[in-house]
Amino acid sequence: MPLDLVLKIIPEVLFSSLVIIVYLITIEITENRVSSVLAALMAAFIPLLIRETLNMASVYSLFLPLIFLA
Repeated sequence: MPLDLVLKIIPEVLFSSLVIIVYLITIEITENRVSSVLAALMAAFIPLLIRETLNMASVYSLFLPLIFLA
C-alpha cells in the first residue's frame, strides 16, 4: 500500500474508535443509553477534529483516541 493512503486511513480508523470509546465511557458513568448516544454523536462531529485532520495526517489522529482511553 502506498504510504499516502495508509496515512489517510489510519487516522480515520482511530477517529471512528473515538466514537465507540465515548459511548462506552458515558454508558458506564450515566447508565442512560440516550445520553450515551448523544455524547457519541457529539464526539463524532468535533469541529476541531474535522478541520485539522480532514484528508491529512495529524498529531490529533493518535492523540485524541489515546487520551480518551487513559
